[in-house]
Amino acid sequence: MSSPSSSKAPQAPYDLAGLHRFEWILPRVIARSSAPFYRCNDADQDIRPQTITFLKRQGIKHVISLNAEAHDAVIQRALRKANIHYTPLPIEDFESPDFTDFNTAFEAFRLHGSAHTLVWCGFGYGRSGTLAVALLMYLEHHKPQPRTFQEADYERYHVETKEQILILNRLQAELRRQRSKLRKKVTSKH
Repeated sequence: MSSPSSSKAPQAPYDLAGLHRFEWILPRVIARSSAPFYRCNDADQDIRPQTITFLKRQGIKHVISLNAEAHDAVIQRALRKANIHYTPLPIEDFESPDFTDFNTAFEAFRLHGSAHTLVWCGFGYGRSGTLAVALLMYLEHHKPQPRTFQEADYERYHVETKEQILILNRLQAELRRQRSKLRKKVTSKH
């Protein structure tokens, strides 16, 4: 009989795959997690067969990496071999993607079917949460009545810094401005 201290709690499949804090933000559309086997530094990332198996089981077809080491050749090669598209957007820890990064990510997201996309950074919060919210904003922008994202949404998706919150607020304002401009253009033609 094993004592409670000697027995380990069973690990979730995403933890066994090294994708800690894996979560579907929008079911079967956008997920976020840590970089594979991240410990405490972006360079820790390491892709293993169980990572690929988990990604395949989840139906992941596209990974967007915001890890500072996003151009890691081993990760790119492993994902390519598994027929998983990869978009590297290296961002330093606790920094924020900018508008160019948001646009690049959204275009890659659309190019690869607007579904089954995993966003990872290092730990799986700040940078990943920021980009996940940005992708949600772009998706909302294309709806007839887009919802407004609030700070509670940013907290729910683990946006961490003031700079990340500010860039998301700016993105939301810009998307609204574009929408208003388009609406005025359409109504002036009638």
